[in-house]
Parts: sequence; structure tokens; C-alpha cells
Amino acid sequence: MFDLKILHGTVVDGSGQPSFGANIAVRDGLIVEVGLCDGMAARTLDAEGALVTPDFLDLHCPYDGQVSWDADLAPSCFMA
Repeated sequence: MFDLKILHGTVVDGSGQPSFGANIAVRDGLIVEVGLCDGMAARTLDAEGALVTPDFLDLHCPYDGQVSWDADLAPSCFMA
């Protein structure tokens, strides 16, 4: 049994290949299947018309004050 099934989404996986339609199954916080994903799930989400972007990282720093002291507006990962 899956924890979550995402149905009918358009997958953009970041590999450079074209987007494709698929279902996605998740168990214990990990994607365990992409494709038909036969089987029951504790929760099902219909992603019809939506993009599904596994492991998408937003590098934008939401710290508005940064604009006053960082001319590059560098992502927060560079501020360590």
C-alpha cells in the first residue's frame, strides 16, 4: 500500500527529457513508482492539469531585506 498516489499529473523531472503524463506513488516519503502505480493508497491527489516536479528546489531567498545589502540577490545557500 502506498502512502500517497498522485494521479494524472504532467511530470517534469529536471532530466532534460520532455514532460510526460504519469501517476506517481509515494511510500515513507520516497517516490517508489512512476507510471501506472497500481495498488491502494492512504491518500490520493488528482493532479490533472498540474505540473508534478519531484525534488524541485526554489533557490530564491524570500528575505526581502536582502535587496538592501546584496546587489546580486544571491540565493540563501551561498550565505553560509
